[in-house]
Amino acid sequence: MKSLFALSIFVLASSSTASMAEEQNLGLGFVEAPASGSTPLGLTDVPKTVMHAAMVALKTEASLTGFESAELDRDEIEAVYELKARMPDGRAIEVDVSTAGVILEIEKEILKTTVPSQVIQALDAYFPDFKADPKGVQIEKSIRPAGNNLLEVWYEFAGQDFDAEIRSDARVIVIEPA
Repeated sequence: MKSLFALSIFVLASSSTASMAEEQNLGLGFVEAPASGSTPLGLTDVPKTVMHAAMVALKTEASLTGFESAELDRDEIEAVYELKARMPDGRAIEVDVSTAGVILEIEKEILKTTVPSQVIQALDAYFPDFKADPKGVQIEKSIRPAGNNLLEVWYEFAGQDFDAEIRSDARVIVIEPA
């Protein structure tokens, strides 16, 4: 029996990223990314339902002592609270929570050695010249809800020219402006 393999690549692009990719004749489709805007918040300004949801979501990270910063992100259709903390080894961890207190995503900074081989192979195959952003977090493991009420794991690579998100099965790739 033949197996069916499909790969989807989505590009969320600003006009400069879209024209750059078109010049390289990548043959990809583009979706305009929403306008971005984040507002730093004091932790005391985060609604209690949002803070409680974030604390419960990171309960398994027993060594966390608390959140170090918060932002209200308006990049999405709905405003999202982003609460950031650090793991004992200094790596970043972030939880995104809706205004209703629903966990939308948990992102953990990880080492490349912990990324599944099929994800690294997809990154290398489709973006052989990918250059990681030397500033800040380079790879995050993202846990987020899927459309089927289950969770999906994605790997987010911060690049100099663009960011790439690859689902754990390496069948879907999302490209965003850096």
